[in-house]
Amino acid sequence: MADTPASYSMQEYLTAKRSVDDRALNRRVLDRVTTFLDERDAPDVLEVGAGTGAMVARALAWDLLPDGTAYTAIEIDPDSVALARETVRAAARAADYRISEQAAEEVRLVRDDREITVTVREADAFAFVERAERTWDLLIGAAFADLVGASAVERLLGAVPDGACYFPITFDGMTRFHPAADPAFDALIERRYHATMNDGALGSQAGRRLVSELKGAGWDVPAVGGADWTIHPTGGTYPEGEGYVLHYLLETIASAVDDQPDVDGERLEQWLTRRHRQVTDGELLFVAHNLDVFGQHESNGDRADAA
Repeated sequence: MADTPASYSMQEYLTAKRSVDDRALNRRVLDRVTTFLDERDAPDVLEVGAGTGAMVARALAWDLLPDGTAYTAIEIDPDSVALARETVRAAARAADYRISEQAAEEVRLVRDDREITVTVREADAFAFVERAERTWDLLIGAAFADLVGASAVERLLGAVPDGACYFPITFDGMTRFHPAADPAFDALIERRYHATMNDGALGSQAGRRLVSELKGAGWDVPAVGGADWTIHPTGGTYPEGEGYVLHYLLETIASAVDDQPDVDGERLEQWLTRRHRQVTDGELLFVAHNLDVFGQHESNGDRADAA
């Protein structure tokens, strides 16, 4: 089986899943994040793996960022970076901000009650953090921690030695499709798919492992909450774009397990065809269990000034 077909675009998937993330985000955990930001004078925010800019767009739309916030979004994929810059400008206009200054990477947004600077930069997050001669107040990594290992998380936490981290939509151990196609084969695909996440990464139980890693490193973890993805049809149709999310996920899962020796290729093709048809017909329910994690830390040293 080939990799995800070219007809499925990662950028379109990232854009389409924004509504799924909006529903999933744990508001209690998010309240702790906004309280933390409100207590800081002109906070500096660093987001890694920013994708197409959904998190910063959401922060603007939901008025999560206080006056004086400087938000730096790092993304390694150039196509996603280009789209993220457009997304930020559109979200700013929708939230009644005026773009007072605009450069290739940075926009300064002004409204009666606040001024915010957003920088979207194409870079490897780890290299960027390690080259930076500065620190930030808040580190954000949405749907990120399950893709990297504990040592990688530790490297990023060095960017906020006297601050906080927020890892929303962190996968934590469950993927379900309903109705069952072939219960035994469904269970096998889930097991093998989860196993592919565990090669050197926090992996299929990343949410709970992240909490343990933070506490083990001396961080306080004042807020953890469920942030489950649920995609389901109403009256035989999905909310706009969410059927695309399901098609993309099905291809991703099938491609991930295709080379497993106990996964029969012909049976997998049949499973995939049946599942795609269920999406097209508005019949498939999908649930994934995630955790939102908020941590805080104070080092013994002096807090570095922003450059």
